[in-house]
Amino acid sequence: MKKNQLTFLVILVFSTLTANSLFAQTSMAHTLAILDHGSYIRPNTEFVQTYERVMNQLDRKFSETKQQIGDMTVKVNNLLEEDRIFQTNLSIMQAVNNIERPTRTYNVYVAYYLTYRQSGYNHVTASRALNNL
Repeated sequence: MKKNQLTFLVILVFSTLTANSLFAQTSMAHTLAILDHGSYIRPNTEFVQTYERVMNQLDRKFSETKQQIGDMTVKVNNLLEEDRIFQTNLSIMQAVNNIERPTRTYNVYVAYYLTYRQSGYNHVTASRALNNL
């Protein structure tokens, strides 16, 4: 299954299951880890815990909810993939999380990240440029 198909399937299932189901109780960080991993991964692994830590840090830094942060990250990642630029959801979140003194919202930073990457910046250069906004 291609990554875009998996992304669509996870989002579709996540949004249609009832609140009592097991998957509906999956955190946004766990969902992003599954998308990056390419298949289901248990929530108690170090891989998923890394996503949880970054998501919690972003949640404290920005006004957006974890759901909004996750949704925007996936959207930016999908737009990058359409341009054949491949990045993990985690690396996009880490780029924004590494901003020393954020003065804008998460969605503004990921929009700039997307623009920088589409303009030819590599991940490291785009990440550094976010600190200069």
